[in-house]
Amino acid sequence: MLLPNHGVANCPFNKLPIELKELVLQYSMPTEVPEIAFLPGGLRPIIPLGPRPDDSAEHYLIIYTAYPVLMHVCREWRGFAVARTTLRYSQTALMDVPTRQFRPEIDVLYIPAVDSSPVWFSADRHCSTTRHIAMQPQTFLNYGARSLALMTYFTNMETLTIILPSSTGRHSLHAAFSAPTARCRLRRISGASLNDLGTLSVVHERGPEARSPGQVARVSALLHWVEVVVQRTAQYLWATQEWDSSQHGEQNRNTQASPFEILVQTFIEYRYENGSYHWMESRER
Repeated sequence: MLLPNHGVANCPFNKLPIELKELVLQYSMPTEVPEIAFLPGGLRPIIPLGPRPDDSAEHYLIIYTAYPVLMHVCREWRGFAVARTTLRYSQTALMDVPTRQFRPEIDVLYIPAVDSSPVWFSADRHCSTTRHIAMQPQTFLNYGARSLALMTYFTNMETLTIILPSSTGRHSLHAAFSAPTARCRLRRISGASLNDLGTLSVVHERGPEARSPGQVARVSALLHWVEVVVQRTAQYLWATQEWDSSQHGEQNRNTQASPFEILVQTFIEYRYENGSYHWMESRER
């Protein structure tokens, strides 16, 4: 046991050389895990996906993370953790919170609304390295379904996530909802939940019958429709040679498979309840 109950002064750990102590503490620092980054709505690429040589620290996407556990142990360990943690003032928390830079190879880029048009990504060198994109159904319907830009700029996309307000109930495809302001992640809705979850159908959300009651489609049907749109878009891009088959694989080109995985997920937040913190859906109370 690293820290037996001998008191702080007599702790064997304190007798180790400082180099060994720092090595042990470094192993105790949290590893970077996939998080979600919010593209600011309405900001044309003033904020690129990643830092460029002439960018200052506030001019790129950041990820809010958790405080390292070492910060809560003792003064020495807290000093070690603070020196290796980037803190940034949060207007939500009204204090400095841990952050890190957006990592396009593991993090999810959330595109909030139509005022964050993917055409603005054309000059951003980080688009080709971004693997995971997320948006609400409204955003996909407004420009995602016909957006060649989304698939031509994010050429190495591995997943496209459609975000719903919750994993239960019925949700209008054209009704936008607010994303969490605090730290959050995405939880996948899969299996039987997709067939139990209802969403107002695409057809009856438009035109004179936009408010017709009872027109409900399963989320699994929505997911299938998105897959069809993506497949047809990919076929068009390959036919017009806007995609290099060597980048996406000859196998995908010759099949009807989607060039990336399509998921349905919902937001979860880190909340305090019943004496401890839990990851909970944003709409749960």
